Amino acid sequence: MMQPLVTILVPMRNEEDFIAGCLESLRNQTYPADRLEILVLDGESTDRSTELVTAISAGDPRVRLLPNPQRLQAAGMNLGIREARGEIVIRADAHAVYGSEYVAGCVSHLAAGRAENVGGLQRPVGATPFGKAVAAALQTPLGAGNAPYRLAKEVRYADTVWLGAWRTETLRELGGFRDDMAANEDYELNCRLRERGGRILLDPSLPSTY
Repeated sequence: MMQPLVTILVPMRNEEDFIAGCLESLRNQTYPADRLEILVLDGESTDRSTELVTAISAGDPRVRLLPNPQRLQAAGMNLGIREARGEIVIRADAHAVYGSEYVAGCVSHLAAGRAENVGGLQRPVGATPFGKAVAAALQTPLGAGNAPYRLAKEVRYADTVWLGAWRTETLRELGGFRDDMAANEDYELNCRLRERGGRILLDPSLPSTY
């Protein structure tokens, strides 16, 4: 049976230090390569981010660069939702790296009907001594409060997750993200999803680092 086509949306602005690694991890998923497209939504980067994505796209037509003149992540996501050819949309952060089973894991939960949104943990890592200290703090209740998407140990339903994976029709029925929000647009969308009976599944085994 053919796997569903998946569209990965990557909002980006000035991520020249991270975007290449992010895209490499997404291009090297175990999910069938011909069932995957990656849309990078650029919020008018002023560094070399777009050059790097353009070079990657030249060698891999699954990767497309789209301009996001509104700059905000929510606006970029809405642009991607409109352009997505996939039956499933997965949000990816440009500032992160994804294990090779990430996409397959998200699709498995959605295909099994376990939830209307699926996501994993935000696992912070640091490159400097200070960054490593911050990352360590954010993985404790002292630094993260009671946020399940930072601390959960087992699969569970939650009020929100990091990033997210949905059936495209679900996002379109919700009207996408509120593109006037510069922050917390994901939580706001998840509130609307839960209000209509949608379930949000948090799976700590989905492999990624931020």
